[in-house]
Amino acid sequence: MPVYMSKDDLGKSAALSFRRTVNSGQLASDVQHLADDWAKPAGRSQIGREDWLRTWRNMTVLASRLFDTVDTQGRSDAESFHHLLMAVGNFKRQAGDIHPPVDFAGPVSKQRPKSLVMPGDLGRLECDEVAAWQWLKRIPGLGIPTASCLLAALWPDSHVIMDVRDRRAPIGLQVGRHSHNDQRLDAAWVPGDEWWLYDWFRHTVRLTARDANCEPVLVERALYVLGVRTAKELSKKWERNGTWSEYYRAAIGQVDGLLKPPDASDRLAQSAVSESVYRLRCSAARTASTHARTGSAHTRTAIPTAMRCLAPLRGRVRVSRWLCGRGRGRRRWCRRTSGGWCGRWRARPCRTRRWPPVSR
Repeated sequence: MPVYMSKDDLGKSAALSFRRTVNSGQLASDVQHLADDWAKPAGRSQIGREDWLRTWRNMTVLASRLFDTVDTQGRSDAESFHHLLMAVGNFKRQAGDIHPPVDFAGPVSKQRPKSLVMPGDLGRLECDEVAAWQWLKRIPGLGIPTASCLLAALWPDSHVIMDVRDRRAPIGLQVGRHSHNDQRLDAAWVPGDEWWLYDWFRHTVRLTARDANCEPVLVERALYVLGVRTAKELSKKWERNGTWSEYYRAAIGQVDGLLKPPDASDRLAQSAVSESVYRLRCSAARTASTHARTGSAHTRTAIPTAMRCLAPLRGRVRVSRWLCGRGRGRRRWCRRTSGGWCGRWRARPCRTRRWPPVSR
């Protein structure tokens, strides 16, 4: 049965360090380098960093407009609160955000009141009162990740967004640094949606931002990037049987790999590898073109010799190739990954080949 962390296990909030040494003197540059990697498009995603930044700026403008509608008794306008709540829900949308190419005009006020009366019977929301945050649970579908996003939009100097991707990073950096001496703490699970955990998280981010002389949102983005990169390295197995000391070593390795500038030898090696891959691809294309022109008997099953040098692969690899029939007076060489049609002509799938490892 899993053992969950308690408030005493986390201890008092303190500034984080992204290096093995606590006082390395490079906290500001580390935060900036990690935050610059936030919200960059990956794979086929068309949502870039500027789209996310535009959505965040629009949320801050809507929050500023909401405070402009507050009357003398602290009551907010229902329509303005609704617009801000919908923007927050879009920002935390699991299926992908909607990014309209629109920039809201208007200044963003820095001086904001520390309390706000939400419309309806939702109660009064206080900036620094943990008990007052409980009123947000009355809004259906508003968990702590989305509620923290709403608080961060209302008071960006005091609140940050906390979700499953970035809450592990500060715990791993702070607890995993010394948890190898405590077996129970090293294997303890992070509690779920708890407001006391969010309060510890936001104070930790604020102290780190104070030492780095930057805004808290930059520290939160740096932790998000570190959490995503570390989760990819550890995979799903760590979530069931991993320890925080393992997470700490993986996180520090990710920081070292991201922040370490490549030296001359690394750049030379990368250039050599890129040139070798380019030559292998050209050789494979020439071999395939020769088979297609000459009508070789090995057209269906032949694997270019140059492609075997890419990596020592083991086991059976299904290589699917087809030679199209005559189309507009020429033959075309096509490669696919599954059976089906190739242009207007029936495809001819090849057999499964065994690629032996390359001895070096």
